[in-house]
Amino acid sequence: MAKILKKRRRYLEEKAKRNAKVALALSFSGSVFLALSFFFIPFLIYLSIIQFSFALFFFERYRDFKKGFEGELLVIKQLMKLDDSYLVLNDIKLSPRENIDHIVIGPNGVFVIETKNYEGDFVCENDRWIKRYYTKKGLKEYEIKSPSKQVKRNAIRVKKIIREKANMNVWVDAIVVFIKASDIILKNCGATVLNLDELPEYIKNKKGLKLSPQQIKTIGKLF
Repeated sequence: MAKILKKRRRYLEEKAKRNAKVALALSFSGSVFLALSFFFIPFLIYLSIIQFSFALFFFERYRDFKKGFEGELLVIKQLMKLDDSYLVLNDIKLSPRENIDHIVIGPNGVFVIETKNYEGDFVCENDRWIKRYYTKKGLKEYEIKSPSKQVKRNAIRVKKIIREKANMNVWVDAIVVFIKASDIILKNCGATVLNLDELPEYIKNKKGLKLSPQQIKTIGKLF
């Protein structure tokens, strides 16, 4: 079993809980305003509509954060299938705006992993990502933020830290893991894209870089 060097922070769970509480509070106050509008003050119905609209907004945020931390837990479970020569670091915050879901360090390399708990069909062409879905009127598409660009930036950042602080020039593999995607079409995508169950075998079978136990430990301490 892989060694957990840095546990996952509960940031996403706490955000989910906070948004759920706000959604419930707004729904309650909206219900009160709606009831009062029928018996006492008619214009309160407009306030109830506003409250319910905000409640829906915060509920959607709750769902997004919940999906995020559930996806990270599933990835950690898969990473635990690696042997004890690997170190796993979770939820690494490099700066207020830079966060990495997972870093794996092992005898065959360093791997930066971005988790996406998305559903549906996706196309990546030259790092431009399109989500596809079907309606009664046919196929619809819209562009999403590029996870391959995001994970490549993180991999470059990790490589730079290792070079500057440990004086080691190592290749860092950038991986995007999709939890629930139905179909993914890749056309010159700049990162490795995997389904959840493919992750452990991909890491174990990666060839090239060779790191000693001491080098693995040194890199792990940097993060």
